[in-house]
Amino acid sequence: ITITGPWIDLLSLDQVFSLPPNDQQKFLSSWLTAIEIVENYPDFQGPVFGGSWLFTTDGRVMVLPKQWSNHILHNLPEPSQRMLAKQLTPVSAGGTLSWNHKALFAWGTLWYKRRTQTMPYPLEGTGENHLADHSRKKLAGIVKPPQLIERSLPGKTADLLKAILTLSAIPKIPELRTSFLKDNSPAFSDSDLLEIQKKWDGSAKRFQRIEHVRKNRTRLSVWALVITISLGLLVSIGQRILTPPLSRDWSPERVVIQYFNSVNELTPDIMDQLVVDGAGRPLRRTVVQMFTTARVREAYEFRRVFIDPEQWISEGKPTLPEGTMLFGIAGLVISDVSTHVLPDRDAVRIRVEFDFYIPEPGEIDSPMVESDRSDPLGNTSIQRIVQDVFLRKHRNAWHIYAFEDIF
Repeated sequence: ITITGPWIDLLSLDQVFSLPPNDQQKFLSSWLTAIEIVENYPDFQGPVFGGSWLFTTDGRVMVLPKQWSNHILHNLPEPSQRMLAKQLTPVSAGGTLSWNHKALFAWGTLWYKRRTQTMPYPLEGTGENHLADHSRKKLAGIVKPPQLIERSLPGKTADLLKAILTLSAIPKIPELRTSFLKDNSPAFSDSDLLEIQKKWDGSAKRFQRIEHVRKNRTRLSVWALVITISLGLLVSIGQRILTPPLSRDWSPERVVIQYFNSVNELTPDIMDQLVVDGAGRPLRRTVVQMFTTARVREAYEFRRVFIDPEQWISEGKPTLPEGTMLFGIAGLVISDVSTHVLPDRDAVRIRVEFDFYIPEPGEIDSPMVESDRSDPLGNTSIQRIVQDVFLRKHRNAWHIYAFEDIF
């Protein structure tokens, strides 16, 4: 095969990343224009990495077809090229990102590097642990505000970089081009920078605490569970011996309401005082698990983990704060009350209906796996429960002795 024509010098994207900051300007500008054009050509919307975009010295751009880019990406020979490809790829827990979003993330990574001389999400190595840590930082949006590195950075530029690199929004390309070429917005004042620094320090420390819990959660959870159960047993035994029943002088309805309120309050010791014969063990085990998880995580994250769904509904079902989940009972209704006779005493049957909110399996111990923030429920399931609750007198007070699911 003979190829004729003039020789064209080309620079790959990874070579552009290694250029001095001032020399990257024209390539960033032409790359942004090329992204805008490729939006209309799906056959060229391949993965973005060091070898998928090529630049001429006079500002033109050559984009490889999608099939070629996929083939090259899976056969990258150099570890440094694979690392750059990893750093140019966003990570999202909220579903599949559009090609435009991915391409702008890669473009924003170079823009950030040009302004700060550092990568927004540094990758320390190619091992599995390094790659996993890198992905979790992207999921949490742990990128240092560029204005803390380059204090003269215009405010609009800083806001656009944050939106691109944390995936919080997809800025319009004309807006990006205007800000990139000439941003006349004022830089942040010293007081603003001080406040931004405080928020960044808090976010970074909270992420470190979460990572510490994640890496040690098995050991921490075991010890916390042992201590919680041991103390709970000692307190419960002492109370039952030395004090009268909690439900003395209570009506059966009040006993039932307090029992289910204890689920939201994460107080399994109260639940224990309202039952006999081991009634409700599955629900109690769930509450103990949630209580232990909440105490361990709150000790490191310094924030609430579980939100009471009844309170959440009364507040208009707002989007949950990052890292929090719904757990508990909402809409508790007593729909029927009847008395019946046991062989040796009177008893009461109370029918209850409620919605039970509980995190999906796997979400409780994974604080960094965020849900889709557009869904106010997050990763929570809702179970509609209808139960008959049976009570009888024990130590001259009403206690629950059985539950029966209706459907």
